[in-house]
Amino acid sequence: MKIEKSVGFSPANRPRGVIFGPEGSGKSTLCSKLDKVIFLNVEDGISGIDVESVKINSWTDFVTTIKEIAKATVEQFPYENIVIDSLTALERMLHAHICQLSGTTSIVLAHGGYGKGLVEATTQISMLINQLANRKDIGIWFVAHSTVKNVNDPTRGEYASFQVRADRGMAEWCTSWADLIGFVEVDIMVSTDGKPVLRKEGNEVRRTVTTTPRGGLTAKSRIQCVTGTMTVDDFVLKVNSIFSVKKVK
Repeated sequence: MKIEKSVGFSPANRPRGVIFGPEGSGKSTLCSKLDKVIFLNVEDGISGIDVESVKINSWTDFVTTIKEIAKATVEQFPYENIVIDSLTALERMLHAHICQLSGTTSIVLAHGGYGKGLVEATTQISMLINQLANRKDIGIWFVAHSTVKNVNDPTRGEYASFQVRADRGMAEWCTSWADLIGFVEVDIMVSTDGKPVLRKEGNEVRRTVTTTPRGGLTAKSRIQCVTGTMTVDDFVLKVNSIFSVKKVK
């Protein structure tokens, strides 16, 4: 039996994160501000964003790319953060791949039905990402769309909650896998006449990230100092400062 001591987050132990929210909330823009970042562009949601990327056209493309990164040296792959944009689109791509191999038109019917295709999808993506997760020096980030689902909580009753838009098994895997789950939203305040209006900072709409769970929202953070609700810029500043490589003078 080998006993090990847990290691804190650092440039040598970067986080696994999920950034999710409604369409147009600024998820991809947020992730583009991470240090030395590259996007795996599954959804074509980075138009107009100045960021380096690899276009992913199929599940086979994605598998090949992840395996190449997992084996690459620091010189061959000089990036510190990988953003997979988006999990929602990648899941659809994986479902289509599984359906094609099994000769079915529905993921529910794949591999003999009874939801076995959905289980296979979660198994495939988790095993593949775990290969990449062995590279502790690379931060892995999923961008995902949000959806509203009803939650039946034994202690609080039934309520609506913002959650990652994916099959239930896939959503449960990525939220348990992640060290940080941040919900991005446009900041709205109530005006003096009682109507909702967009909060702005100068000419820009103010956007926030929530990393602490609250009623009606899935969120979490295992990273100290990156908790609660903060502006997108504050979030990026904190994450980059924690995981930046200190230069020796």
